[in-house]
Amino acid sequence: MNTCAVIVTYNRRDLLKKCLINVLDQALPVNNIFVFNNDSDDGTQDMLEKEFGDDSKIHVYNSPKNIGGAPGFSEALKKAYQTTDDDYFWIMDDDTIPTATATEGFQTAINNLDNNFGFLCSKVLWKDGSTVNAPIIDRYIWANKLASNVIGVERATFVSILVKREMVRNVGIPAADMVIWGDDTEYTMRLSNQKESYLVLDSTVYHDTAKNTNNLNILNDDIERMGRYFYKYRNAITTTKMYSTKVQLGKITLKNFKEVGQICFSKNTNKLMRSKTIIKGMLCGFAFKPKIEKVHQ
Repeated sequence: MNTCAVIVTYNRRDLLKKCLINVLDQALPVNNIFVFNNDSDDGTQDMLEKEFGDDSKIHVYNSPKNIGGAPGFSEALKKAYQTTDDDYFWIMDDDTIPTATATEGFQTAINNLDNNFGFLCSKVLWKDGSTVNAPIIDRYIWANKLASNVIGVERATFVSILVKREMVRNVGIPAADMVIWGDDTEYTMRLSNQKESYLVLDSTVYHDTAKNTNNLNILNDDIERMGRYFYKYRNAITTTKMYSTKVQLGKITLKNFKEVGQICFSKNTNKLMRSKTIIKGMLCGFAFKPKIEKVHQ
């Protein structure tokens, strides 16, 4: 399995170092590691040069400016595709800490699936061992390959997914204009729309975030993060519109209005801003169409 790990980083020097050490420590080694440094100003570039500069399998691109989350993953995968000739790309966050057998788990799944899949994703745990960043199960195929210790899924996050080069060539790279929150959903749905995709139970990573993000939402998150939630709701409507049925689009629209109602009757502060964020995101989502870029060698 010729694999290139693709890591996007911004101002997480110590976590990135921990991530890289664990990627390099895989029982089934990766062939290359491509790090997209999104103009970090916390000493990340110096750390990479000092700690990993002599490792020929590590390729670093230092962006002259911070282009953001979704553009970062889009550019990182494109540059990794053009820099290496590896058959698989293991996309992850800079705070992803893989266990030593993560790639072995992928390899076993690849063999059992006869290399026929859209994407594979790891089982993601938080620091205390609780589940986080769970993928969305495909209710039609979820149990088809249980004997191979994989579960059919529709979509997953960029905490840890594996994509074949041929799939990148066929479907393109993540949509940069989704900005943040939802670019991974759109991309993995684009992939699973082409071929069945799976959660690999034998591939485990830890997501070393400050909080378990399962417990965060627009009702309880900091008001300073409302700008991100606009993109979350916009991108969710857009992705549902692109890949799901009108019934599903109606369901998610109704769910969003219920959340507005919850905000109105809650004890939260800044109710108007939270409610406007959802409604504005929804309305923009109905009109928004992300640009899908194909990659060239």
